[in-house]
Amino acid sequence: MHGFLVVIAAGSILATAPLDTLQRPEIRLESQRASFMVAYPAAQRGDIVTVTPYLAELADYPLYPDLLGALLRASLARQPEAALETFRAQFPDHPETRLLARAQLRQAAKRADWATFLRLWERAPQRDSEMLCHFANAQLDRLPAPEFQQAGLALWRVGHSQHAACDPVFAKLKHQSVLTATHYSERLELALTERQFGLAAYLARSLDEAARQRVATWQKMFADPAGTLASFVSGTPAVEPDLALLEAGLMRLTYRDRDQTLILWQQLKARYALPEDLRSRLLRMGALGSAQRLELGAVEHLAQVPPTATDTKVREWRVRSALRSGDPVATLEALEGLSDSETALAESRYWQARTLEKLGQRDQSSQLFQGLAQERGFYGFLASDWLGLTYSYGHTPTPMNPIRLQQLAADANFIRARELFYVGLYGRARQLWETLMTTLDKRDQIQAALLANQWGWHSRAIATAGRAGLHHDLRLRFPIPAANWLEGLPVDTPLVLGVARSESLFMPDVRSSAGAIGLMQLMPATGKEVARELGVSYTGLRTLVDPISNARLGSEYLNRMLERFDQNKVLAAAAYNAGPHRVERWLANADGMPAEVWLATIPYKETRQYVQRVLETATIMQWRIQGPAPRLTESLQPLPSNTAQQPIAQVR
Repeated sequence: MHGFLVVIAAGSILATAPLDTLQRPEIRLESQRASFMVAYPAAQRGDIVTVTPYLAELADYPLYPDLLGALLRASLARQPEAALETFRAQFPDHPETRLLARAQLRQAAKRADWATFLRLWERAPQRDSEMLCHFANAQLDRLPAPEFQQAGLALWRVGHSQHAACDPVFAKLKHQSVLTATHYSERLELALTERQFGLAAYLARSLDEAARQRVATWQKMFADPAGTLASFVSGTPAVEPDLALLEAGLMRLTYRDRDQTLILWQQLKARYALPEDLRSRLLRMGALGSAQRLELGAVEHLAQVPPTATDTKVREWRVRSALRSGDPVATLEALEGLSDSETALAESRYWQARTLEKLGQRDQSSQLFQGLAQERGFYGFLASDWLGLTYSYGHTPTPMNPIRLQQLAADANFIRARELFYVGLYGRARQLWETLMTTLDKRDQIQAALLANQWGWHSRAIATAGRAGLHHDLRLRFPIPAANWLEGLPVDTPLVLGVARSESLFMPDVRSSAGAIGLMQLMPATGKEVARELGVSYTGLRTLVDPISNARLGSEYLNRMLERFDQNKVLAAAAYNAGPHRVERWLANADGMPAEVWLATIPYKETRQYVQRVLETATIMQWRIQGPAPRLTESLQPLPSNTAQQPIAQVR
């Protein structure tokens, strides 16, 4: 496609000669933005015919390199080297140049054109495992044997599966008799350490029967620790266990069944040389498991754990378990066992105040509540409710520096970040923004936060405000998006905003490690089910990254959680985050319990913090929308006496 090279070259000239120099800059920019949004998907498909007419119009648009780079990568097999060199020369530091280099390396590897691969590698090495495997392949017949073997063994000595590109390297090492049984055994142990049992089983095939039995025993230990450990006590095991295997099984079992573990510990200790400190570790893990399963004996179990200065988790769950038991004396004792930094936390001060009040020490309790009520936050709001005080929002607007703000807005990199955001290339936009923030001092970061807020880029305004220490500018940290996705939802706006801000910072494209997607972080299965029941179109990822569709489906799911849990916002928010089945499980033995106590004893730290954050944010959003908000305590009604619920699909 030599003709395409001419178009690229022409584009570099047209960049200095816009087609319509009489058009107002803002109108021209909007027109170019619209054209880019049409041309870019075609570029990603490698559709040269569709994209070519747009190249002249967009030659001076800030995202022209993004368009051209995407087109070159998608049509790489049809591009002459001169076209690629032209792009690299014009945009040497652009992200697309790095992506193009990776695409070329992958293409050369696919063709086994190792001369080209090595020439490209010298210019732009890529250090991820796939490319390192390709790099080793490129040197199969070039490096002296000792150097090749050293490089190949470095790729071999990992406890996880390598990219398939490493297979020829490993095959040659094996052919050269470099990979011995010792190497297989070493890697097998690494795989067991990383709990990569599939890889371990594969490696064991090249070893003896004892190795295969060892892997099988590890697999049984993780599937059935109680039965496997019992077989070591009463039977004649196929594989004599080592300390690592016994420890792994005991630690895995003790979290599920503390009492059975301690019995097996005594029996195994009589037969195997188990270290004494293992018992204290088992006691600790078992007690934490008991506490996080919300068992009634958790307070006693935690009391048996030897105290250490660094064991924050045990101290934390002593307090939470005592709270759930309803014993104020045990709760106060657990609170007094916290470190100074832990005692200073708002949550600790709140529960100390509540406990002292329960014990009749009202002066001390009131003093703690008074201090907390001066703070903005979940427990500050609860303390204000306890005393009947107005909430302390503490909003402090950030002064604007108009000159510096204008300078940042006119900077080419900021313009590019803005355009990436406006055309929906959110990931690239955030990456560029974060890079820019590392180059700014605190004063400029403050102005950058204001600039992002002006653009409606709320995620960057919130994140940058936090980075710059603007903790009290609620306009920046708790923005009210001017967005049509907030219209016509079945849940009140402050609560939807609380969920959306907590879930995604209003980012429509963000994905969680669990697979949740979009503004309100919906799992695909949940989105599909709710869409089906509503009778609306669902096209998978495209639906979930669309803010209007995501907000509609997410708010409908949240509304169902509210209906399911009798309009209890604590339970509904917890169910939205962790799934209603877990909430039902956590409601065991909680009939009539104060909602704030139940919340404080949710086993998952992420869910505890999430519910607090959602309700705190909803309270602030309500204040921002129309002044004084309803009291937070109104969302914390006691749990119902009958907590039986109907099954429903989990959100994650």
